[in-house]
Amino acid sequence: MTRTLLSVRGVSKNFGDVEALKTITLDLHKGDIVGLVGGNGAGKTTLLRLLCGLYKPSDGHVVFVDDGGIEHPIHKVRSNLGVVPESTGLYARLTAWENIRYHSRLNNIDDKQAWNRTLRLAKALEMEGDLQRQT
Repeated sequence: MTRTLLSVRGVSKNFGDVEALKTITLDLHKGDIVGLVGGNGAGKTTLLRLLCGLYKPSDGHVVFVDDGGIEHPIHKVRSNLGVVPESTGLYARLTAWENIRYHSRLNNIDDKQAWNRTLRLAKALEMEGDLQRQT
């Protein structure tokens, strides 16, 4: 099993009376590629800011797990993190599928495998019609 790098346990984030995130639990492992999908106000940016140590959770904790398996609160290792949140890495002249295929090829994933994964996720998210739209 691939080792855990980042562990999120029961994290919630409130801004006054507004509950931005409610009880998020997840582990990110070495080699994982993760995408956050959701509408405006779903909490994507808030979660990313928590993962980077820019926000402290209202409840729960976010920890970085080092090579020795020792957990460190994320705010203690924040200076070792780098994030570029405004850059999507997408090419506007390409369709969603063309962008996915391009990035899949960069990661040595063949077109058929990339298409099968993409279609499965697009169906689950009811976004099949968006695959041929420009990004």
